[in-house]
Amino acid sequence: FRNRLKNGKPLTPDLGFESQFDAKTGQITLKHKAGTTKQAGELICRVENTAGTTDAPVTLDVQTSPIITKKLTDQEVMIDNEIRFVVDVTGSPTPTISWTKDDNPIIADNDHIIESDNTTHTLIIKNVKSTDEGKYRISAENLLGTVDSTGQLTVLEQPSIDQPFGDVTQPLGTDVSLKCKVIGGRPKATVAWLKNGKEFKGDDRHIITSSDDGTCELLIKSLDETENQAKYTLVVKNKVGQKEINSTITVKASLDFIQPLKDQDIIAQSPCVMTVETNGIPKPTVKWFFNDQEIKNTPKTKIESKQNIHTLTLPKADLPDDGIYKCVATNPDGTIETKATISVC
Repeated sequence: FRNRLKNGKPLTPDLGFESQFDAKTGQITLKHKAGTTKQAGELICRVENTAGTTDAPVTLDVQTSPIITKKLTDQEVMIDNEIRFVVDVTGSPTPTISWTKDDNPIIADNDHIIESDNTTHTLIIKNVKSTDEGKYRISAENLLGTVDSTGQLTVLEQPSIDQPFGDVTQPLGTDVSLKCKVIGGRPKATVAWLKNGKEFKGDDRHIITSSDDGTCELLIKSLDETENQAKYTLVVKNKVGQKEINSTITVKASLDFIQPLKDQDIIAQSPCVMTVETNGIPKPTVKWFFNDQEIKNTPKTKIESKQNIHTLTLPKADLPDDGIYKCVATNPDGTIETKATISVC
């Protein structure tokens, strides 16, 4: 009686094994039509009769070229984080493993750790930097061949801005520069300007520039009243996130009368018009007084304001309207006044 065993279990035809015995020579042959590494190991040929049993051990070594059963994949990672490339490789004899980045051998150090556990091979990159971005390759080689797998590492970084703009207060007619520098950002960040919350492309008085080194500037030429309390925002963003900084512009103009009141001689029952022109940012409020009594808007005393021009009209001046008229302009910076004497005759 003849039997073949592996790990104590018979090797039967349903497992792909075929046994032949040559009675003339006493030779026993064991065949397998599609040998794999699963059949590798120690086999025992056991011969038995009534007189006893004898075993003949033999070692079966099935050689195969390397096969990567779990390949590298492209990965993205935030800068300063950790990333792992993991592959599973089989082959007999056991393949020799090598790692490269952009076709240069990877030298293991504290931030680049290479591990192997049976058929699993891992490259660990700690504290990923921008210089770690590139194409990674693992190669497995034995006597029967070589196989490799590649994966692209993309390093991501949220953009930042070197300094805030801060709010700006400037005199009327002067220039304002809002400048900063965009730092980092992978992929490269896009830059957009907003004015009062709406996208702003600039114009002849608002010059927007960007440099290759990340410097961004908005130059506002010759401030006017329309810039007062305007809010400018710089938005810097990429697929990872965004940063923004703001500046509110306050335009200052000294409070004064460009056109003050002038004394007038008026014929009774004739109209009298008193006009002043004010200057000042913030825009001042204006009140009128007659002999230090505030004048209200009535059919007999018509008060009008159009932008910086303010008028007080007496449709039919009469003797009781004779006296001193005063116009008072006030804003947060202070109060000014102008006076005139109206003589009715």
